[in-house]
Amino acid sequence: MQYTIISLGILCLIIIIYSYRQVKTLQIRREILHNKATELQGQILDKRYEEILDLAKKNDSSFLSRFKEVYPGFITKLMDINPHLESSELVFCAMLKLNFSSKEIASYTFILHTSVQQRKRRLRRRLNISSEIDIYQFFNKL
Repeated sequence: MQYTIISLGILCLIIIIYSYRQVKTLQIRREILHNKATELQGQILDKRYEEILDLAKKNDSSFLSRFKEVYPGFITKLMDINPHLESSELVFCAMLKLNFSSKEIASYTFILHTSVQQRKRRLRRRLNISSEIDIYQFFNKL
């Protein structure tokens, strides 16, 4: 009887150790798969981001639609602030969101640097952005 109890205790201990090792192995596998999935999502976003940058640099008409796919809530938030924004203003805001400098925007959209500065001032008025607030930070927070 005593040997049976000891045998059952040892068997239970072996089962517990085996189960613990299996759970740990599964947790490690799950963590590895999660890391791989995160890495793949990052690669996809990087690829989409690069595509958006290329479209913006080429002043491509499909830029805004692709931008909306990568940043789905951005345009909606802008339209909540001012529902009367025009498509060209949305494109301009998207370029600011992508941190293009005024010179880059002027180069890519074939307008003068001073025109870009003027558009920024108008956009500040239309979106009620104070002059103390950095316009790039404003768009990055949206």
